[in-house]
Amino acid sequence: MRKVKSLVVKIAAFVLVLALSLLFAGCDIIDIGLASSYRATMLVRSATGRSWSVSFGSLSGSLRETLRADKGADTDIIYSASLDEGELSVYYECAASAGKAPLFTIRGGESLEGRGGYVGAGMSVKLYIETPDGVAARGGNLSVSLK
Repeated sequence: MRKVKSLVVKIAAFVLVLALSLLFAGCDIIDIGLASSYRATMLVRSATGRSWSVSFGSLSGSLRETLRADKGADTDIIYSASLDEGELSVYYECAASAGKAPLFTIRGGESLEGRGGYVGAGMSVKLYIETPDGVAARGGNLSVSLK
């Protein structure tokens, strides 16, 4: 009888630790509805803590990435993009943006560079890259950084 009680206590403790681990894992577990969901060909991603870039042959759906600003200074989001065909919108979200805010939209045949979206020192920024429903973007290059 003691062995059964001991086993039940061990299982209950394991389940409690697992539940707490998932609870405190961070926003990526909690924001399940905002996860990346895309179809792509020839997709190449590169990411560091403060910069992110992607190149693709075709992309449809949504990508999500998180960047973190240095703790020493406030910054802006610096970006560049080019696209051969289709349309692509990039949004960002951080404590300063008070929700998901547009950063830029690019259409086929365009190239752009810009700066926008204030980010406070040490803040994390969520980037959302989205194509319109049913429309694939083709021949794209995007680069976003916090400098």
